[in-house]
Amino acid sequence: MRRIAKAGVALLGAFALGVLQSGTAVADPTLEDDIGVFRGWDSDGSGPPAGSSCADAPGRVAEGCFTAYGDVIWVLDKEVDGYQTYVRWHNEIKDKNGAWVYHRQGMCNNQEGGGAWVSCNKDFYENGTENRLGGRGSRIAIEVCARDPIWEDPCYRYGWYYNIE
Repeated sequence: MRRIAKAGVALLGAFALGVLQSGTAVADPTLEDDIGVFRGWDSDGSGPPAGSSCADAPGRVAEGCFTAYGDVIWVLDKEVDGYQTYVRWHNEIKDKNGAWVYHRQGMCNNQEGGGAWVSCNKDFYENGTENRLGGRGSRIAIEVCARDPIWEDPCYRYGWYYNIE
């Protein structure tokens, strides 16, 4: 009984904290776990278009990019080492009061191996478009990661990108 009471208090506290932080209670979004579509080899220049926002993973074993035009997440595996690379992304939108609210999250996985670019085509709200919460504003953060079977996956988080076409 004591465990149930503690769990109830913890759950109520977490819910209250979420409401206070965001101003809007929103359930944790389901993880969109995508396998990227092969786009070509890095040696052929088959990466994201000019103007994309890119970042490298720790040790420079992977690169991830976001292209606002088309809402595309890109992943490059830079090493032929057998370890998979991926981009973990987070999307926030503004509510009608102007507060940022956690909206969507996902992963774009590169299963093609070293030297390959893959992409995942998403559909985010545009920064200037009214969204389902009645606000205007959409931003995306990416983390570039490499799977590590022993340690926690090393990731590098890059700042927020506003989804402006």
